[in-house]
Amino acid sequence: MSHFVELETSMTDEEALVKALGRMGFSNNQIERHAEASTLRDYFGNFSPQKANVIIRKRDAGIADLGWEKTKEGTYKSHLDLYTGKYDKSWQDKLQVHYNVEKTKMECTKKKLKYTEDVDIENRPRLRIRMN
Repeated sequence: MSHFVELETSMTDEEALVKALGRMGFSNNQIERHAEASTLRDYFGNFSPQKANVIIRKRDAGIADLGWEKTKEGTYKSHLDLYTGKYDKSWQDKLQVHYNVEKTKMECTKKKLKYTEDVDIENRPRLRIRMN
């Protein structure tokens, strides 16, 4: 059985999303980027009604295509197959944390702020930003 679930996110930046997916273990050649949303395929390889602008195909995701669709409001809506539990809410939460780190790093670079990155005792990413 295969079933896509739509999850609203606060993500708005495609580059930060792609970098966050990289931190989650996907390489750049596994991540498709589409200006116009492309159709997703389910577990069985059938076309689904869901479309996405950022896609990881089943061959790389292991279950079904994973997709993030840019909404008219400017945020990304994720289309995930939650059937096996591999890409559950916990996975989505980790992706959001990595997105936040990448987005913050991009803003620091834009504002010429220096930062260092490490992990805390629970292996969560942590940024230290110097304001001077």
